[in-house]
Amino acid sequence: MNFRLLNRFLIVLIIISVVMMTSCKDFGNNSPQESKTLRVDISQLQSQMGIAASGNNVSNSISAPGDTPATIPIKGLVVGIIKLTERSTPYSLREALTDDVMDDLKADITNSAEFIEPIGLPVDTNYVEFKLPPPTAGNWQVLAVGLDFKINTIGEIGEDAHKDSAEFFGFSDKEYNTDDYNGETVTFRMIRNCWSNDTSRGCAAFKSKLDEKPVVTSAVEIVGVRYNGKSTDFTGTNCLSGSFPKQVATTSEADEAISLLTGCRDAIIATGDPINILTTRVAHKKNYIYENSACQALDASADVNAFDTNCKVENIDVYIQ
Repeated sequence: MNFRLLNRFLIVLIIISVVMMTSCKDFGNNSPQESKTLRVDISQLQSQMGIAASGNNVSNSISAPGDTPATIPIKGLVVGIIKLTERSTPYSLREALTDDVMDDLKADITNSAEFIEPIGLPVDTNYVEFKLPPPTAGNWQVLAVGLDFKINTIGEIGEDAHKDSAEFFGFSDKEYNTDDYNGETVTFRMIRNCWSNDTSRGCAAFKSKLDEKPVVTSAVEIVGVRYNGKSTDFTGTNCLSGSFPKQVATTSEADEAISLLTGCRDAIIATGDPINILTTRVAHKKNYIYENSACQALDASADVNAFDTNCKVENIDVYIQ
C-alpha cells in the first residue's frame, strides 16, 4: 500500500464529481438479466469492512452495523470502473508510486467518471451492477473506497468534515475487457487505510520509509513479519519467533506492538539485504462479521499456527521508497 497514492486518488475522485453523469448502478439479489453490465459482489465487500447482510437470494437483512473493535462503521462506498486508457497493466495497491503512475491514474479516473458511483451503506443486496464501457474503451478494472459517512455525491469527500473519511481501499486484481467479460461476479480484497488515517482500527503495518514508525491500532493480531516477498516469517534479534502472535486489544498493547515491529524492521536492515518490501501478516478475530467462530474463540495462549489455521490471515505489503 502506498498512502500517497490513496490521498491523491481521493483528490481525483473529488475532481471527477463535477463531470458525473446520471447514475448507472442497479441493485439486485436475484440472478442478473443478460446484459452488458458489471456485477460486483457488494455483500463480500461489506463483510470485509464489518457489515453483514443475512437472508436468502430474494430478501436480505442487515445483521450488524459494522462497529467492532477491529472496524469503524463503514457507511459509504465509492465503487466503479476505471478504463485503462493510459497504461497496459492494471493498477495495484502494492506498486511503487511515481509521477507517471499518478498522471495515468488521474487521467484514467477522469475519463471513467460516468462509471464510478457513490453508494450509501449498508445495502441489503448481494451485488451491485454497473453499465460497462463500450468495447472501444479497451481494458478496465474495478475499484472501491469504503467511507465512514453515508455518501450521496462524490464531491462530499472534499468537504472538511470528511477529509479523513477513507477507511478501506481496494482494486480488482485483474483487468477486464467488455467484449471478453463473461458476466462473472467481481470481488476483491479491501485493505484498511492505515497510512493516511490514524483513526482507523485494526492496523498493523510498516510505512514506506525505513526511518518511519510502524502503524498499529487495536484491535489486530500480528501473526508474523516478512520481507521481499519471502514465504516464511523472519526471525532475528529483537524479532524472535516467540514474540508472535502479538495480540493487540489496548493502546498499551499497540505501543508494545510498534516497538516489536520496529525491532523486526531494524533486524531486517541489519541483514544487509536490499529491502524492497516489508510485510506484516495480520488477523482480525474481533471483526465479528468477517471472521469465523473458530478464529474469534482464539485466546491469549493461541500460537501462530492456530491463527494461520483458523483465521483469514492477510499480508499487508508495503513497498519501501
